[in-house]
Amino acid sequence: MRRALAVLLLGIVAALPGSAHAAVRRGCGVPGNHIYNMTWGGIARTAVLHVPRSYAHRRVPLVIGLHGAGGNGPDFEEYSGLATQSERGGFVAVFPSAPGVKPFWNIARYAQGADDVGFIGALIDRLVLTGCADSGRVYATGVSNGGGMAALLGCALSDKIAAVAPVAGGYASLPACTPTRAVSVLEIHGSRDRVVPYAGIPPERRGSVPRFLTSWATLDGCSQASQRLSIARATVRDLWIGCRSGARVAGIKLYGAGHEWPGGDPPQDDGPSDLDAAKAVWNFFASVPPMGAAGSAAAGG
Repeated sequence: MRRALAVLLLGIVAALPGSAHAAVRRGCGVPGNHIYNMTWGGIARTAVLHVPRSYAHRRVPLVIGLHGAGGNGPDFEEYSGLATQSERGGFVAVFPSAPGVKPFWNIARYAQGADDVGFIGALIDRLVLTGCADSGRVYATGVSNGGGMAALLGCALSDKIAAVAPVAGGYASLPACTPTRAVSVLEIHGSRDRVVPYAGIPPERRGSVPRFLTSWATLDGCSQASQRLSIARATVRDLWIGCRSGARVAGIKLYGAGHEWPGGDPPQDDGPSDLDAAKAVWNFFASVPPMGAAGSAAAGG
């Protein structure tokens, strides 16, 4: 059942290129859900910002939650459990929507598609500029096509995002990754995912999850081979350590699970693992060092 949440209509000022003129509030606003409207690249865009009840008008961590193909921000806010987790963790969560009748994130950065990277970068800038988000603790996660988008943001917005956590993401069509700094990465994937197979698309294994993780371990300069640990029933984690700037690269494999966001509401009975993706993602983000001294200083408000 959908939760009855008060929604406040907010605008984003024109200090950012392509955005519409509107007044903007300082900080994150009152606890609850707020709708952000902006125009980017000539396209009207929206996002839902969830502010936890514990918010005390200081800069807090920001988690960007990206829906799958055909979805939207409000649905992912309800389904993912990230809003509930924000109440426990004290972070704000923003859920942007991809454009179009059949929404789809432009993860291959096609020239004719929407500038989703620019839009999300502008959204981050706005939430930092208004005193809501801590610039050193900005993170992105998402499922399926949204997982691929989260992975792209780690490459394209490495100067703004400290860590990404794609879930059941598609990586076969991503452009070459050229981050400007080490970015922490957590990937969660079912072993029986038939939409984006764990081993990749045959025969070349395009989008292979193991290749995706090892490429990030190389990009982050991780000095030690991955260490495998069983962390729950039918759930194993591979962890690379010794990475630059305290970064971490990890992959969680769910044996018997398919194409899903584990622990979503409504739940999916798909595999024996009882992993809660929202909780696992936030625990990972919380373990990552803030991005630079500016992020650490901003943490105090």
